[in-house]
Amino acid sequence: MSAEVVGHAGKKLSFKDLFLGTIVLILFLDTVSTSSAMGQTSIAWYVILVIIFLIPMGLITAELSSTYPSDGGLYHWIKISLGDDWAARTSWYYWLNIAIWMGSSTCFVMDVFNKILLVTTGIEVSFPVYLGASIALVWVYAFFAMRPLNQATTVTNIGGAFKLIIVGSLIVCAICFLVFNGGQTANDLSPAALVPAPGAIFAFFPALIYNLLGLDAIAAIGGSNIENPKKDLPRNIIISCIVLAFALIVANFCLLAITPLDDIDIINAIPACFTLTFEGPLGIVLYVVVAIMFIVTLVFPGPTWMEAGAKMSIEAAKNNELPKIFASTNKHGSPSWSILLMAIVGSALLIIYGILTTVTDGAADDLFWQLFSFVTVIFTIPYILMPSAFIWLRKHDKTERAYRFPGPQAVPFFFCRLSQALLIFTLIRFFWVPGEEVSIVSDVALGIGVVIGIGLGEVFNVRRKKILKAQAQSEAAEGDDSQQ
Repeated sequence: MSAEVVGHAGKKLSFKDLFLGTIVLILFLDTVSTSSAMGQTSIAWYVILVIIFLIPMGLITAELSSTYPSDGGLYHWIKISLGDDWAARTSWYYWLNIAIWMGSSTCFVMDVFNKILLVTTGIEVSFPVYLGASIALVWVYAFFAMRPLNQATTVTNIGGAFKLIIVGSLIVCAICFLVFNGGQTANDLSPAALVPAPGAIFAFFPALIYNLLGLDAIAAIGGSNIENPKKDLPRNIIISCIVLAFALIVANFCLLAITPLDDIDIINAIPACFTLTFEGPLGIVLYVVVAIMFIVTLVFPGPTWMEAGAKMSIEAAKNNELPKIFASTNKHGSPSWSILLMAIVGSALLIIYGILTTVTDGAADDLFWQLFSFVTVIFTIPYILMPSAFIWLRKHDKTERAYRFPGPQAVPFFFCRLSQALLIFTLIRFFWVPGEEVSIVSDVALGIGVVIGIGLGEVFNVRRKKILKAQAQSEAAEGDDSQQ
C-alpha cells in the first residue's frame, strides 16, 4: 500500500503540529456542557472512563500508529489484520460519518452564533439565513481541507491553541468565582456528591465515550508527512491523552462550580460562565471574546476531520474498495473529490432539513436530528474493530515495535476486549436506555439511517469483488493467450 501523498513534499509535521492537531480533533468542548448536564457524577465517570478506556485506547493507537505509519491510519491497520472486507467497510463508515457530521456540525456553530447574537444584541437570526450560513460553512470547511499541508496545519494549530486557551480561561474564571463567592460553588462538589450514580451513566454514556474517540485520526492525516513517526506519534498520543483527560475533567468541574445545574445551557454554557462570574461590562466583554474563540474551535476541526476521512478514502479507492473518484487529488495533493463529495452530501442533508422544517412548520425537527444521530453509531463501529486488529497483529506479525503497550501481553488484550465491550454497550444505548420507555419512532428513524449507511458499504464491497474477479479473469485470459 502506498503511503505517499503527492504535493506535500517540503512540509513535514513536527511534534507541535501533531499535538495541536490531535487537540483540535478530539477535545470536544461543545460536548463538555452536555456531559456537565449529567451532574456532578460526570466528573467521576470521566475519571473512570479515562482509566479503563481512553488511556488503553491511546496506548493501543500509539503502538499501531508508530509500528504501521500510513496515510490510511485505522483503515490500513484493519486491512493488514482483518482483511479487505472490513477495511473497505471501515473506510466507508469513516467517510460517511464525516460527510453527514458536516451538516450537524455547521448547524451547531450557527446555534452558538445565534445564541451569542441574541444575548449581546437581542437579535435572532432568521431560519433561512441560519440554513444558508450553515450550508456556506460546509463549503468553507471543504475549501480549507483542500489547501496545501502548511496552510491546513496553520488552521489546526490555531484551533488547538484556542481550545487550550479556553480551558485555561475557564480555570481562571472558576478561581475568580470561588474568590468572589467565599469559596462557595454553584453546585455541591463535595466528594460525596461526586460518587458515580449508575443511573446517570445510562443516559449520558454515548456523549462521554464520543468525547474520548478519534486519537487515530492524526495518524491518517500525518501518515508519510510526519518528521519522525516512530518517535513522535506515540509521544504525541500519550501526551494528548493526558491533556485531553485533564481538560475534560477540569472543564466539567469548572462549569459545575460556576453554573447551577438547572441553568446549564448546552449551547451557551462555556461563554456564560464569564457573565456569571464577572458583573457589568467586563463580563460582557469576556463573554464575547470567549464566545468568538469558542466558535473558532467549533469551525476549525471541520476541515481537519474532512481531511482525515478523505485521506483514508484515497487508500481505499486505490484498492477498488471505494469508487476511483475518491482517489482524485488536486495540485496540492489533497483528496479533492472525496472532500467535494462530503460537502455535497452535507449540503444536501441541510437542504432536506430546511424543506422538512418549512413544510411541517418545525415538527420534523426532532425526527431529522434523530437521523443525524446515526453518525455516532457509524463512527463507533470501526473503533470496535481496532482492538481486534491490534490483537491479530500482536499474535501474527513480528514487525519490530517502535513502541509497545506496556506489560505482559495479557494486559493489552484484556483492555482491548474491555474497550470493545464498552463500545458495544454504547451502540446498544442508542436504541435502548435501561429504565426508560423505548421510543419506537426514534429507534425506527435511527435504524433506517444505520441500515442505509451499512447497506451502501456492502454495495461497494460487492462492486469491489466483481472488479477483482474481472481482473483475475482478464489476467488468466492474457496468460492463456501468451502460452498459445
